[in-house]
Amino acid sequence: MKVFLDRDVAKYIQRLQKEEKERLLIRLRSLEIDPYLGKKIKGRKNTYSIRVGDFRIIYEIHTGLQEVWVLKVDKRGRVYKRL
Repeated sequence: MKVFLDRDVAKYIQRLQKEEKERLLIRLRSLEIDPYLGKKIKGRKNTYSIRVGDFRIIYEIHTGLQEVWVLKVDKRGRVYKRL
């Protein structure tokens, strides 16, 4: 599957420290191989969350299009409030 980042997600990742950025990018690449690694978010269709240290990646899977859309990346305490 192809992984797409929301514009705000891409900007957020660019501002992170090198180590954090690398860990997030490795996990984002793994979504191309198996997008079902994360936990399904209750009450939202095709929306999943995956943990990377203190960060959470929120994404939607569009199986018909073979695409994964990353909606949010942030620290755990903030990411769910903004969802």
